[in-house]
Amino acid sequence: MKVVEKYRKKRHTLEALKLDALRECNFGTWEGLSRAEVLARSPQDAHHLLEWERDLAIAPPAGERFADMQRRVCAAVEQLAQAHSAQTIVLVAHVGPIKVLLCSAMGAPLTSSLRIFLDPATISVVDWQDMAHATVRLVNSHAHLGWQEARWIPLV
Repeated sequence: MKVVEKYRKKRHTLEALKLDALRECNFGTWEGLSRAEVLARSPQDAHHLLEWERDLAIAPPAGERFADMQRRVCAAVEQLAQAHSAQTIVLVAHVGPIKVLLCSAMGAPLTSSLRIFLDPATISVVDWQDMAHATVRLVNSHAHLGWQEARWIPLV
């Protein structure tokens, strides 16, 4: 949220709002852990993680189901799109909410979100009239960062 606060202080005509509905998924007891750390934590956690990766209807221990995150994020975007029709809306969010929006816009299963890689601070663009008429125009753009290539492409 520091990015939003930084831009709130700049002179412009943009309205910056903090919407709780656009927060990252609650990963419960896995919060802040890498996949490798969850796998190494215990046999139960390893089993649960593998099950969760196959079926996102399962929640992480004491966490939130991806399907629930998708519902709240899409509902918030639908409300924003209706309230600001014919306007451009910029959302700043973690990768989870962005991934579920991309899946929703493409009509892709939620498990597809695990196959989408998003670098930090990149731009994805979705024309969102409503969920039935959404169009993905851009995913994971680095152009504004001035990178010669994506960070994950190995340098030779």
